[in-house]
Amino acid sequence: MTPRPDNGIDSGCNVVVVSDVHLGEDLLPGASGRAARDVGLAEAAFTDFVRHLTRTRQDGRPWRLVINGDGIDLMLAPTAGGAFPETRTAAAALARIDLIIARHPGAFEALARFAAAGNRVDLVAGNHDLELIWPEVGAHAVAAIAALAPGVAGVAQRIAVRPWFVYEPGLCWIEHGHQYDATCSFEYGLAPADPRTGQVVDNLDYAAARHLGGAAPDVDPRGTEAWGFGGFLRYGMSLGASGMGRMLGGYWRFVRALWHARGIHRSVRVRRARAEAHDTRLASLAVSANVSESLLRDVDGLRRPPITMSVARLAELLMLDRWALAIGTLLMLVGTWALAPSAIALVLSALIVGGAYALGGWLASRRNPDNILPLKLAAARIRGRVDAPFVVFGHTHEALHEVLPSGGAYLNSGTWLPAIRPGLLRAFTHVVLRRTPSGPVAELRQWRDGGSRRFDSDEVTPLPAAARAARAA
Repeated sequence: MTPRPDNGIDSGCNVVVVSDVHLGEDLLPGASGRAARDVGLAEAAFTDFVRHLTRTRQDGRPWRLVINGDGIDLMLAPTAGGAFPETRTAAAALARIDLIIARHPGAFEALARFAAAGNRVDLVAGNHDLELIWPEVGAHAVAAIAALAPGVAGVAQRIAVRPWFVYEPGLCWIEHGHQYDATCSFEYGLAPADPRTGQVVDNLDYAAARHLGGAAPDVDPRGTEAWGFGGFLRYGMSLGASGMGRMLGGYWRFVRALWHARGIHRSVRVRRARAEAHDTRLASLAVSANVSESLLRDVDGLRRPPITMSVARLAELLMLDRWALAIGTLLMLVGTWALAPSAIALVLSALIVGGAYALGGWLASRRNPDNILPLKLAAARIRGRVDAPFVVFGHTHEALHEVLPSGGAYLNSGTWLPAIRPGLLRAFTHVVLRRTPSGPVAELRQWRDGGSRRFDSDEVTPLPAAARAARAA
């Protein structure tokens, strides 16, 4: 990693923020043709966009391109042997970076040439490329990208890895945002691994993609944590007996992984070691970023604890209440027909099924997998703590520009991955931040038809050229 003592602050740069390109997700073993198409569209649009930035400057200023998390998908990319990533360690991440760059050389060469042209690149760690927080992994990523601009001096010095945030006082606070989403957060964001093994501690996001998504490779792996109980069973039954068995096996491994993570959270010795490592890295980051340590601790305190830290939330999320309801209903029906006359059993059965249906609906209504509202609240709280009018997250794949009650605005840079959500019309979004004589300005924009254009999520925007070409093909 190549931290700059001043956090790379340069008021002479215009800032552009993209996130969630997910290059490498198409390497996921068993990935569907749709996944390859979506990542291919993201790569083509992103490459064109970076080349456009390289050729074009606004007000004559260079660009500072912030890839705000999940630019590369180290969570879903396989190992060299092609297996699903069973481990998330520093050593495994080094190999995955090489695989991803080899798969998408055009995008990374465009980044290298962008930096070679005098612009700057910041790679912010997200939940899918969390491994970038480790110095050896970040340094490897920087060197691998810089090598794609041979013969140009200083390229690596214009590319930096940010383990948490980018902060330009008076303009913006930028971070991926997964720490405010309990399904994807880590108890210690700067020390996410078990110190005994070097393996990143499982959270819901990874465990679901690994075990539920692994059992159903044709399903969007980013959506598995939002599955409902009924949807899980219906999908499993649609696969036949063997498919249902595979899904139940995946579900069991999913449960086991999350309870194992809870065991790590409960270990006093492991938590102490992780807390000390986190605190040490936070203090070091405060120095290198020229930010007060008290401010970082204050913002760090806004994170949402992972679901695996709460027995009640974990039980609800694992659908144990739904399993208990289903099994209890079945046992009551069997008992009713075994002990009561047929006419009475029929009436009682209707009451039992009706009651179970109503109770199941109530349990479902209590489940809220939405991760967008917590990020909005976190943005407002961060805005009250930092000297920056604009707070920018990624993570949700939902492009957003919302004025905050206290002044300033929360922006979400959306995604470049046109999967089922958000869809082709809402992909390829980015945030542009500028300092002007009249004050700082932030715009939510979309790359389409060879240009960066204003984006309003409430409007129907023309289909991007890359998407039109893909549909025509």
